[in-house]
Amino acid sequence: MIKALRSLLAKNRKPDLQIKIGEILPAETFKRLLERERALADRSGESFSLLAISIEPAPARVEDLAALVEMLGREVRVSDEIGWFEEDKIGVILPQTPPSGARILAERLKRDISSILSGFDYSIYTYPTASHSRTSAQDRAPADPSSKRKVHPAEVATFPPPAPANGSGDSAGWDERALAAYLAPPLPWWKRVIDVAGAGIGLILAAPLFLVIALLIKIVSPGPVFFRQERIGFLGKPFKIWKFRTMHVDSDTGLHQKHFSQLMRNGQAMTKLDSSKDPRIIPMGGFLRTTALDELPQLINVLRGEMSLVGPRPCIPYEAEGYEAWQKRRFDTSPGLTGLWQVSGKNRTTFRQMIQLDLRYLGGRTLREDIRIVLRTIPAILEQRRGRKAGKAKPQSKGDSARTGSSAHHPPSAVESAAK
Repeated sequence: MIKALRSLLAKNRKPDLQIKIGEILPAETFKRLLERERALADRSGESFSLLAISIEPAPARVEDLAALVEMLGREVRVSDEIGWFEEDKIGVILPQTPPSGARILAERLKRDISSILSGFDYSIYTYPTASHSRTSAQDRAPADPSSKRKVHPAEVATFPPPAPANGSGDSAGWDERALAAYLAPPLPWWKRVIDVAGAGIGLILAAPLFLVIALLIKIVSPGPVFFRQERIGFLGKPFKIWKFRTMHVDSDTGLHQKHFSQLMRNGQAMTKLDSSKDPRIIPMGGFLRTTALDELPQLINVLRGEMSLVGPRPCIPYEAEGYEAWQKRRFDTSPGLTGLWQVSGKNRTTFRQMIQLDLRYLGGRTLREDIRIVLRTIPAILEQRRGRKAGKAKPQSKGDSARTGSSAHHPPSAVESAAK
């Protein structure tokens, strides 16, 4: 639609129309504003909505588009922003507006503009979703007229019952992952090249070791050689991870879930359950885990494109359910076989520190950094094994744990990020 409109503008040089069309922010500027709004939502817990308007076919007259922009200008607040969203949509950022409020605005625009333009459709994206927003109650009840918060004009109407956000009935518009996909930085081209080459070579070289480990597992424990488990990948997409089995079949996973929930909540160092005697571990399983040999089958996931050689640790779905909105930004890149957290202390760090390291990697992802992390991985594993064997792994001090735990559910400040 943008190309068609540029052609129309080139033919029509009326100053008043040029000004009205110029009120639509360029796509790059609009994306930066979306990123800023997302960061504000992460810190405050206040949700915002994005109304994405598409018109197919594109307006045949530039005056029609100008009429739409003028109508939008009358309806939106000063704090709202209008810009190009993707190639063929006009986007409206609606701060502190639940999806139902945005839907009322969209339906009003659709009704008023239908006499001028045909093919008006819309989608609504909300961030964060209600389950991660402290203000989700706004989406379940009409706005209070006595509230001091400046509400969107659409919110004073009676909120409709929950319904698909997309004007054509597509319920996917409610999913915040769609917005996260738009805002996520693109994966560097070199990363996939290195992943395929590294995983392919690694699988060939490690084939004899795979055979030895498989035979050992079969000898010491009845059951399958491999263990497959659902994990959360790029942009929150689930996938099945491959590992060598190091626990008895049908071991209780509820212990790990309870343990990890406590680590997230209390800000303690992320020690593993098997750091002490764990009856669920098979003979030789502890060795495979401390040397990370049980992770080698994840080269299959890397080759399939579900993981990368370097990236954040792939988390289990029940872990992701407990994430704050800002913590879910770690899904903006592919999970990794190794990563900055793994070579920066790992089990001596807290959950909050792990997330900070993941976001630090995401913000400074380079080929040089990936190579540096890969080269540091084996020394980090050996150091961890030596420290564990000698009983020298020290948990975080009580004072540090208290300080970290008090802020475990808030994103790092700019000062903290810079210090890292």
